[in-house]
Amino acid sequence: MLSRTLLVLATILMGRLAASTAPPERPVPGEARLEVVRLLHDGRFDEADERLSVVGRFPAGPDRDFLRAFVLYWRLLYDPDNPALKIAFGSRLDAAVASAAARLAEAPADAEALLGSGTAHLFLAELRASEKRSFAAAMEARRARAELEEAAVANPDLADPSFGLGTVDVLADALPSVARGLSSVLGLGGNRERGLRRLERAAAGGRTFALEARLFLLSIHSSRRRREYDGALGAADLVAAFVPRSVASLDGAARVRLSLGAAGQAATDLDGALAAAAEAPRTDRSVLATLLVERSRAEIALFRPDRALDGLRRLVPLRAAIPPDLLKKAAEVVRVAASSGDLPGLAELEEVFGTGSAPPALAGAGDSWASWKKGIPALDLERGGEQDQAADLLEALARDAPGDAVLALLAGRAAVLAGRAARARLELARAESSRLLPPAWLGPCLLFLGRAADLGGDRQAAMGFYRRAAAAPSFVEREAAWLHLRVPYRAPS
Repeated sequence: MLSRTLLVLATILMGRLAASTAPPERPVPGEARLEVVRLLHDGRFDEADERLSVVGRFPAGPDRDFLRAFVLYWRLLYDPDNPALKIAFGSRLDAAVASAAARLAEAPADAEALLGSGTAHLFLAELRASEKRSFAAAMEARRARAELEEAAVANPDLADPSFGLGTVDVLADALPSVARGLSSVLGLGGNRERGLRRLERAAAGGRTFALEARLFLLSIHSSRRRREYDGALGAADLVAAFVPRSVASLDGAARVRLSLGAAGQAATDLDGALAAAAEAPRTDRSVLATLLVERSRAEIALFRPDRALDGLRRLVPLRAAIPPDLLKKAAEVVRVAASSGDLPGLAELEEVFGTGSAPPALAGAGDSWASWKKGIPALDLERGGEQDQAADLLEALARDAPGDAVLALLAGRAAVLAGRAARARLELARAESSRLLPPAWLGPCLLFLGRAADLGGDRQAAMGFYRRAAAAPSFVEREAAWLHLRVPYRAPS
């Protein structure tokens, strides 16, 4: 043990002596690294790869090798089931680990090399877990923790190691009891509260991983396993407020806001992300496709199936770049729109996304799209902030067509947004009880019934409606029902 200690000391002293006599290696400019990270956060993956390949811009070494792997980390976030990407990611991570090991052999206390190697091992752990290689994943996570702890000791002011350390803590704590026991034996015991504190530190002060820490905090709070949705909305605000604003930050906040019933805010976030992508023609197609699908889902939640289809039409040229899970979301938008009536251009999109033809309309339902068209002027008023005028117009339309379930649904929703609890419950109850209400809109109807009951102070009835909404067939804002089971709905101020 003594000889080994002396060897390490000798290595450190030799490294210091070499550093004092040889010309120093040019450090990676901080702004150059941030430039690459910003490109990644804006979905400009090819451009980031090119920056890292420019001769003289980045010296060969662990920082460049880690960033090359980080490019594929971000590609996989938008195309998670791509086997070729996974193989390439693993190879680049191995190269990053080897490059850092070479640096650490010369300078064992190099905090940046320890950070890069530890984070690369963390990503390898996630990759091995996705391959169902549990023991290999645990060993990589163990290496990640050890090196990231060394990085934190080597430079206590460095916040970025807290991203990986917090991730390991939270994930290890969330393992099933049997797996948690094995992880403890391997030195991977988790501590959720410590992990959250570490992630919060990285989110506040990280130079490279601040946004990644915020996004992971957002995923923790919005996980369906725990449904900490009151915390999720706050985390979404934190992500959306990230500076500099990026496609990834707006996209991440929008997805959670949309699922939790803040469709208007989500639409604004997504419009900002799409505007940024429009200014960068080389934004990756998988990123652009994701934004378009989420924007179409937001239109469904805003009760505009026609606009949802407009968004999907922009998606058609990108179809070859759309991952399978995203195709399923697009197909679901088409199916919901189809249930709303025979919208213009519907047949083309049904063919493109493989949904088949819409089922026959319910007997006596008539043309549901005709009802939607009547309500469009009021929905446009609502988007402009004219909630009372929208509610007045839809109430008049519903009154003139007492058997129209769609107009009753739209009128009840508008009444909720205008704070008219009693009127909202009357109209929404009429829609919910009608056999002519398209099935895809039952869940949203029950959600707004719960909100109307909350506005009227009838919490017991509201809870019943939210439970029924949570059990209804899947719809865009269904997780909002779980949120309101915990937090009563209050009208937007």
